[in-house]
Amino acid sequence: MRITEAQLRRIIREERTRLSETYVLGGTGSTLIDFAQAYSSLGRAVSEQVDEVVKAYINGNGDVNDLEFQDAVYNVNPSAIAMALDKLSPILSRGDLGDEADYILEALDAAAHAGG
Repeated sequence: MRITEAQLRRIIREERTRLSETYVLGGTGSTLIDFAQAYSSLGRAVSEQVDEVVKAYINGNGDVNDLEFQDAVYNVNPSAIAMALDKLSPILSRGDLGDEADYILEALDAAAHAGG
């Protein structure tokens, strides 16, 4: 079978895009699995702090002045929030995990700004 130069270029471009999306953005091609892997890589101490901040943010309906949220932010290590943002925000920002991803990202952003 013969392919033209234009077809070869198209095939190479498509493969380059596919590889870029798989290896640069994630690793598995599944946002949910990529999130699970990134979250588990945070370690227990950091993930527990993230859980507390997100829970307080959701319980307070996204109000950064809510006392439960303020208390949660006060009790976490700012480096833990920075690490979580670094590892999770590229995945959460993809937009295909729904509202839950938005809440997590908003909570971490709010905690980073409140704690800084």
